[in-house]
Amino acid sequence: MKKGIISLLTATLITACAGSPMRISFMSDQEIKAERSGNLCNAYALNRSDRVRAELIRRNEITDEEWKVIDNKKIRIGISELALVCSWGAPTRINNQASRHGSSKQYVYRQGYSGRGQFVYIRQGKVSSWQG
Repeated sequence: MKKGIISLLTATLITACAGSPMRISFMSDQEIKAERSGNLCNAYALNRSDRVRAELIRRNEITDEEWKVIDNKKIRIGISELALVCSWGAPTRINNQASRHGSSKQYVYRQGYSGRGQFVYIRQGKVSSWQG
């Protein structure tokens, strides 16, 4: 009885978070159509749902060349910010930077307890470089 209640509460908490990858995997097709592309990409990176991919393809926001990169869980210079999230998921943190050359973003992906990470730089909505 106690295990059942804990399982139910856990499932409720996970699925209640709007845009959470777990919640998206339980959504109806109508709900998926209403979800933001960034949330769908994050969910796709984590569980590679065919339904989520179909919706992203329907929206035509990711090119065929980007899908080839995403399918290998890789990134490359020139892919869109959205394709980055579809491939690697949501970053741990996003740092916005401004300079005399314009604005850019730094996506920080931390790995494990060591704090080591990868840093992906976005300029004009496209991956411009990375390190780590």
